[in-house]
Amino acid sequence: MKQPQAYRRATPQDLKRIRLKMTDLKVAFSYVEADLCDRERYYFYQKDGRIMSMQLKVKRENFMHLCGLSYRNGGAKRFWHDLKHNHLILENLQVKTDGTTFQKLQVISLLPELSKLDVKITSAGKYLKLQYDHAIRTKRELMAIAFQFDIDGYVPVSLLNLSDTKFRNNTIYGVLAIVDCFEDANVLVAGSKTTDYWLTRARS
Repeated sequence: MKQPQAYRRATPQDLKRIRLKMTDLKVAFSYVEADLCDRERYYFYQKDGRIMSMQLKVKRENFMHLCGLSYRNGGAKRFWHDLKHNHLILENLQVKTDGTTFQKLQVISLLPELSKLDVKITSAGKYLKLQYDHAIRTKRELMAIAFQFDIDGYVPVSLLNLSDTKFRNNTIYGVLAIVDCFEDANVLVAGSKTTDYWLTRARS
């Protein structure tokens, strides 16, 4: 049985709506490039009296999928390159057949909230048809990113617009600190105490 296509070619009306969101797309792109890529990011939270950590590994190729878009003639890497250099060919864009592309683009500009201490971490769960291992959501239930675990850490799999459908049956944890780890330095993004304090607990 033939599987339904996940994406379809964007119509002129779709492209018009995407053009209206280009500023938001570029805000989100700049944040992901400057604040999430080329590092390991740790979110620290408390569970059952213990300090726990969630390690993120965000790659440039993840960004296109978070936007709910596909890009003909080049895929995720080309999409990133063309957006970075202001050469995005809109006619190459494809949108999701389930209509969620524009739900994602409504909240894409909220990605910088991921560097704030008031975000929340959820336990594993299911959102509509999506299974995830953890999610990080804004303090107000507006936007979340769902993550699945692989060998490098937690990888983003979907950007969720929570304006219509909220999380259900999830345990919510407050974030204590956010630490970015580079090859030659560690940086406290948010929270108190030192990076050594938190990273020691991540390894214990």
